[in-house]
Parts: sequence; C-alpha cells; structure tokens
Amino acid sequence: MFSNKMYIAPILAYFSLLLWTCVTLYLGGCGRYVVSEAPSHLQPTTTRLLSTTSRAFCTKVQFAKGKIPPIQLKVRKTQITHPIVDEEYEYYADEISNLYNPSLVKAPDSNTYWISFRVDCDNLNSFATQTLTLIGRLDANLHPLEPLQLLRLPSYSTSDHYSMSAQDLRLFNWDGNIYGLANDTSSHRDFEFKSRKLHLYQIEMAQGTTPIAHFHSRMELPDFERQGERPSKNWVPISGAHNHRNIFGYFIAPHHITIGITPPYKQRTIPHLVSSCPSNLSWDGGRFGKVRGGTPLIQASQETNELIAFFHGVQKATNSHPQALYFLGAYLVSPDNFCVTRSSPEAIQYSQLYTSIHGGNANVRIAFPAGLTHFDTFYAVSMGINDAGAKILLMNKDKLLGSLRPKAS
Repeated sequence: MFSNKMYIAPILAYFSLLLWTCVTLYLGGCGRYVVSEAPSHLQPTTTRLLSTTSRAFCTKVQFAKGKIPPIQLKVRKTQITHPIVDEEYEYYADEISNLYNPSLVKAPDSNTYWISFRVDCDNLNSFATQTLTLIGRLDANLHPLEPLQLLRLPSYSTSDHYSMSAQDLRLFNWDGNIYGLANDTSSHRDFEFKSRKLHLYQIEMAQGTTPIAHFHSRMELPDFERQGERPSKNWVPISGAHNHRNIFGYFIAPHHITIGITPPYKQRTIPHLVSSCPSNLSWDGGRFGKVRGGTPLIQASQETNELIAFFHGVQKATNSHPQALYFLGAYLVSPDNFCVTRSSPEAIQYSQLYTSIHGGNANVRIAFPAGLTHFDTFYAVSMGINDAGAKILLMNKDKLLGSLRPKAS
C-alpha cells in the first residue's frame, strides 16, 4: 500500500535536524552556555556551565609549550555603599568567561601585585575537567599591567611533567619569596578528588619574564571533619611564620596547625598539631553557615602583631533552600599560640556582591575569599564569585577591625 520511499524523506529530515541540533549545541549557537559532558554518574549536584568563548580558548591552549592566545585582563571599578567595603574591582576577559577564584599577593621587589585565576576546560584530553592557572600583574592601583600568562604547576604524577588538575592556587609571601598552595589529585581519572593532596610551590615571578612554579612539598593531611571522605582543600598559609618556617592552618576553632619545613626541602610531608585554644568565634553559624577556609593569614596592621584572614561560611542547599550560599567573614589570630581572638559576628555582604559580568551557576551564590594583601588604610581581598567571576574588595581597615568581636561569654 505504501512505498518504502515514502519514509525516506522524513527519516532523512529527522536525522538532519538531530545532527544540526548536536552541532549547534556544541558550538553554542543556541545559547551562551554549553553543559559539561562528564559521565552521568560523576555529575556534581550543581553542573558547571562552560561558555563557548571558554571552550574556544581551551582548545587553542598549547599546554606542553606553555603558550596561550593573548588574554587582556580588564577591570570594572564600582563604588560600594557599605559600612566596611568601599570599592570593588571586577576582573574579566573577553576571551574567556569562567575566570574565577583569584589569588592576590604583593611582589616582593616592587609596588606591583600578582593575581592568579582558575579556568576550567571541560572534556579536553579525555579528562572530566582540565584546570588551568592564569597569572598576571597589577599596578599600585590594582589595574592590569599586561596580558595574562599560563602558569604551569608541576605534577607529582610520573607520567606528566605539569599538572592539568591542580586547582585554586593561593599565592602568599614567605621569607621574601612568593609561594603558592593548590589542591591536586594523583590521577586525572579521579573525578571526585578522593586522592586529593595539597601541593606547595615556590614561584619565580621576575618582572618581564614568564612565571615558573617549582614543586616544593606535598601535604598529605586528612579532613578532620569528615573522616573517610576526600581530603580537605581548606588549609591556608600563615605568613610571618616563626623561625622562617612555613605554617598552615585549618578548621579555625580549634586551629589545626602545620609546622613546616626549612631548606633544603628534602621532606615531602609536613607534620601537624592541634592547638588547645577554645573556640572564640563570634560568627553566627546558625544564620551564615559553618566556617571554612579562605585567604592566607597576614599581619593585621603595623600597630599589632595579630594576624588577619578572611573565611567563608557555607549553608548547603536543602529542599527548602535549593541554593547553596557562601558568606564572607574575617577573623584575628594571636601569633603566639594561633588562637582566634575575634571574628565577624555576621556576614560581610551587599546587594551586588554575588553578581558578575559572566553570570555563573544559578544553583549557588558563592563569595569565596582566596587572596589578601593590605595598603595603608584598607585591605584588598580577592574573591571568587559564583564559580564564574573574580573581584577584589577594598575594605576600610579601621572599620573592619572595629567590627570584629570576641565570642560572647
């Protein structure tokens, strides 16, 4: 009754439409974002979105040779109406849209600053996610001086000279040099980072040269909160360490402290101890979540030996509150025993804190502090916003310190 030829045209049309749809989605023709294609059983609860501009950038990276297309860092400055925060600087690049979790450190030999960024490249080289670290310089006014460069972080894997999974580099000064701390995994197939280690790097960043990271040591430290799960990445450097040793802190109250190693860096693990300090956090965890790590600890001011850092509190997503919320706070630590003396009683926040030029993941509101330096009258805190944006917040020193409180007795 019906010829087989009658079915050929609709079948061909169907498959043509299907092919066109697949190509369009891959190239981003139907919208701004392309969803990560990690295996379904490894998909995170909040799927990361990668823009087509980032995908194009990632495919052009010559990682082994350390070459990337030119990326001009840009900045947008905004005055903020807030008791503590005076200004915010948002950093972005037209060539890539998930430039985030910036770290910030002052160059030891000049009045300039180094800033690093995390960039995620999905599905390159058959890995679930390849992470790159980009780095650049800022002038005394925190304006970009030059295009971003690729900073290749050494891997301890025997098969690779450079890591393609190291994440969230934290830059800090130690003994007149610049160092970085990043979390990494021993296997590119470890999509859930269950074998995570923290790596310490010494970084050569002379003006006018390509920054070079040298492997310093590996910290094999447990997560004291969730035994048996993946190790934590929330250890933070403590600058101004005793006897020229690098010291790191975790789990703020009570502090877990590592006492680092001295040259010639032959050790590969770092011992740790737990301080006996009682909790002195005034942070309202019921409203703003459990305290996690953040920026390095640095000297709070010339008038005191106390150390200051910024942390994030986390309220995880629930059925009644589907958005995960990250809140920003600060704390002071005694340099003698590393006990917390005062902290923010509530979150430092304002209406546009969680906004960024490139949007971000709709399932989270993230304000993640990763870098800290200070000027005469204010602190500069580098922030990751919604896993998609990067900001530096300028906070009035006196007002910030005046807002910190000890725990009510």
